[in-house]
Amino acid sequence: MKKKTERQSTKTRSAFSKRFYMQLKDNRKIFIVSFIMQMLGIPMFLLFRYLANQLTGAMNESSADFYSDETLILFSSLSNLSLIIASAAVFSGVFTAIWTFRYLHGKCGSDLVMSLPVNRSQLFSADFLAGLITYIIPYIIAVLSTLPLLISWSHTEESADFITIFFSMQFYCVPPPEGILGSEILILIAMLFLYSFTVLVTVCCGTVYDSIACLVISNISLYLLCFNTDNIISAETTSQYFNYDYLFSRICPLGALLNAIRYLFLYDEAPYVHGTVNWIIWIMTLSVLCSVAAGILFKRRKTEVTGNLLAFYPMFCAVYV
Repeated sequence: MKKKTERQSTKTRSAFSKRFYMQLKDNRKIFIVSFIMQMLGIPMFLLFRYLANQLTGAMNESSADFYSDETLILFSSLSNLSLIIASAAVFSGVFTAIWTFRYLHGKCGSDLVMSLPVNRSQLFSADFLAGLITYIIPYIIAVLSTLPLLISWSHTEESADFITIFFSMQFYCVPPPEGILGSEILILIAMLFLYSFTVLVTVCCGTVYDSIACLVISNISLYLLCFNTDNIISAETTSQYFNYDYLFSRICPLGALLNAIRYLFLYDEAPYVHGTVNWIIWIMTLSVLCSVAAGILFKRRKTEVTGNLLAFYPMFCAVYV
């Protein structure tokens, strides 16, 4: 009896492993593109800012004009381009999640995958983990590549008004190492939330277009929910921004990403830093809840709903409300 049980468990694990590695192989092109984008993102941004700092230090000694130096302007433009690429790489988690579960949006693919010799729990786990690795690992490698530069980082700008300088696009301005590292960690947490939330929406929808539309509408709806809740609760207009912004950063993937980026500017404020740990715990909890909910709905999803507007109408009702 024990031998039979061991053989069955071995077969189950092998089926799970086959599916997992098959999905990783299927996602290898996405992984390569994501890796290139991540390496062209944050690491190149920091590198160009570092070079701009070195050049600025030399120009300070010679009293040269910062805004007329073509090399400094080039470094500034390339660093801004790297930020755009980094943003696209972060939001690629939406594409990765939809691509990984794309068989849910086609009847032929859905029938073929659901007929594989692996139960639905293992099928969902294998696909979810394969997509998550494809999305997260390139970012982790890119972050690790920035550590040597952060360790050797030196400031060339002494002004305390960091936000004003940053948004005035003065190219010699760079965030401090502790702010960059903290923001990179928070972005990683927000990426987990974005991916798990997208998987949940994808499982609930019947077509690719509906998944994208529901994802956009859900984020907008959560923003409106936070904003209107703040209007109802707050009688003072001066407190509206902080209230709805606080909620938005804790229940919406887009708000979580914005909060992680904003850490660059508020890292030195004690209340903000103290609340960061609670934010991390909360976002991680929401990510787990989204993943568990997606797994439960995945097991209950019927193949005949493929191609319909929604596979689970309660989601539509929640968004509508």
